[in-house]
Amino acid sequence: MKKYICLILVWLIVTSLTGCSFNQNQPSDQVAVDYSDGEVAVSVKEIKTDKQIYHSQEDLTISLALESSGEGKNLLLAIAGLESSNGDNYIDKREKIKIPFTESFTNTFSLPECSTCSGFPEGDYDIKATVYQGNEVLAEEKTFFTLQP
Repeated sequence: MKKYICLILVWLIVTSLTGCSFNQNQPSDQVAVDYSDGEVAVSVKEIKTDKQIYHSQEDLTISLALESSGEGKNLLLAIAGLESSNGDNYIDKREKIKIPFTESFTNTFSLPECSTCSGFPEGDYDIKATVYQGNEVLAEEKTFFTLQP
C-alpha cells in the first residue's frame, strides 16, 4: 500500500513540476483518455436539430458530428432527451461505435403530442449526445428546442 502511495506522490510532483496536465490544450468538449493501446481523444463537434420550434407529433431530425483520434473499442454513443414530466426520456437511442472516425449521424424521431396529460407540456427541452467507454463519459454535448401544441 505504501508503495502505491509513494508512486502516486512521485507522479503528482513530477507532473506539477513539468507543467503536465491531463487535459492540456484540449477544447472544453474534448476529453483525452489513456488506453493501453495509446491516447484516444473523442469530441462531439456538433449536435443540432433541423429547427428550433416543433409542434405536436412533428418529425424532429437530429444531426450529430463526432471526431476522434487514436484507437478505442467498445464505445457507446447515446442520444437521449425530451424528458417527460415523470422523468422518462422519449428519445433514447444507443449505438456501438469504433474509433478512429470523423462521422456524422442523422436520426429522425416522431414527437409525442404536446400536452400536460401526455407528460410533455409546452416548453423547452434538451437532447444530449454522450460517448461512453464502459461507465466513463468521454464526450458530451447538448442541444435545445421548444415544443408547442
